[in-house]
Amino acid sequence: MQDFKDAFPLIEIESFSNFGGICKTAVQDGFADVAITIGRFEGDGIECIRLFEIEPFIALSKLHPLASEQEIAIGDLAKYPIAVPSDLGYFYHLLKSYFSERKTTPKFEVIAPSSASHLSFMMEKNGVMYVSNNPTLFETYQGIILKKPVVEDRISLPVCMVYSINNSNPALSTFINHVLTNRHLPERIGAAIESD
Repeated sequence: MQDFKDAFPLIEIESFSNFGGICKTAVQDGFADVAITIGRFEGDGIECIRLFEIEPFIALSKLHPLASEQEIAIGDLAKYPIAVPSDLGYFYHLLKSYFSERKTTPKFEVIAPSSASHLSFMMEKNGVMYVSNNPTLFETYQGIILKKPVVEDRISLPVCMVYSINNSNPALSTFINHVLTNRHLPERIGAAIESD
């Protein structure tokens, strides 16, 4: 968001990070003008524009039995608890279908939405989490590493911009145009999309 603030210093912008479903509700209820989300959203009066795609990584403890692997196959993950993604409406179902196609039954576990719970899950239970590749993860979760899934098990997730077509904020069109112009540079809006 900093590049937008630099380009348009007279437009006041406030950004928050939260789960995708909460972001969509905030847009629908008029509490937020726009949301950058992982996964598509649909609904009455909602516009959803695909910006680019990301491939999630697998986060695990440096002491995890799979930590020495270069890349990780879904079949190997099935032996360990996997955190249920916060995005139940899109990523969770996509992930389940990937496991199902490989005739593998995952051990999904619901984890409280806090850094301490996530870290405890990975360090004490040998749990794994699907995450986006964000450098701030290593500040939040010390003692973890990120691994890529093997090529055939990689998942592509759309990053989308969601807003209400009835929004009357005069600055919204400026923001939308700016994001669409710079969407080939996902690192510039990375902080806004980190909700999982």
